[in-house]
Amino acid sequence: MRPDPVSRRLLRGAGRRPLVLMYHATPAGGRGARWALPLRRFVAHLELLRGEGWRTVTVSELLARGLRGERTVAITFDDGFADNLAAAEALEARGMRATWFVVTGRLGEKARWAGAEDGRLMTAAEVRRLHEAGHEVGSHTRTHAALDALAGPALEEEVAGSRRELEDLLGAPVAAFAYPYGRVSEAAARAVRAAGYRAAVTCRGGAVRPGTDPLALPRLEVDGACGAGRLARMMALAAAPGSWMAVLSYLGRRALHRLAVAA
Repeated sequence: MRPDPVSRRLLRGAGRRPLVLMYHATPAGGRGARWALPLRRFVAHLELLRGEGWRTVTVSELLARGLRGERTVAITFDDGFADNLAAAEALEARGMRATWFVVTGRLGEKARWAGAEDGRLMTAAEVRRLHEAGHEVGSHTRTHAALDALAGPALEEEVAGSRRELEDLLGAPVAAFAYPYGRVSEAAARAVRAAGYRAAVTCRGGAVRPGTDPLALPRLEVDGACGAGRLARMMALAAAPGSWMAVLSYLGRRALHRLAVAA
C-alpha cells in the first residue's frame, strides 16, 4: 500500500505549514466508508508519515508551538469509536500521539447521531487509557449536537458541560474541542471560548497558518477510501480529497504563475 512515486514526490515538496487530519472510525476490516477508514489503511498512513519525516503532535502541542512547524501534522479522531484503540496502539508502536474528541454523554454506547457509523463508542475506562498513554483527549460535546441550532443553557451544557465531565474523568485540564458536523456559529464560538478551551477544530480544509484563530483550526477530512497515495496528494495540496484532477489543476496554476512572473 505504498504511495505512487508522483504522490510521494508531491508530498516531499510540501510541509512548510502544519496540517491537521480528521479521522473517525478505524474498523479492523471492510472496504471503508465515508466515516470509517480500515485499520490497514490507517497503518499505511502512519508509515507514509514516518517514512517522509513528518512529526506528529497533539492539537494542544500545535498551539503551544505557535501554530508553526515544518513537516508537522496533528492526527485527530472525532466521536471516540472503540475501534480507535487499535489505531492508538499503532500510533504508540511508532512513537506517535494523537488527539481524540469524545462525546461525553454517550461513552460506552453506540453512535446514533445523523451520519454516524453504528459502532460502539469507547467507555470511560478506555478514554482514560488513551489519556494515560500520552494521547490528548478533547471534547466533542455531550451528545454530538449541532451547535448552530442551540442557544442559552442548552448550548452551554453541550460545550462547558462536556469539558467538566471530561476533566472529572481524567483528573486533568481539557483544552481542545471539535465542533460536531463542523458547524460553527458565532454563538457556538463564543461558548467554546467562554468554556475555557484554548483550541478548537473545524471541518474546513487548508493548512494551519500563523494568525489562524486557534478556536477555528482547519482540518483535512480523511475518508474510508483514502490510501497512502491520496493522503500524500491531499497533504501536498492542503485540501481534500486529493484527487488527480485537483493535482492537475494545482500544477496548471503553478505553471501559469511562473509564466506570468517570467513575462
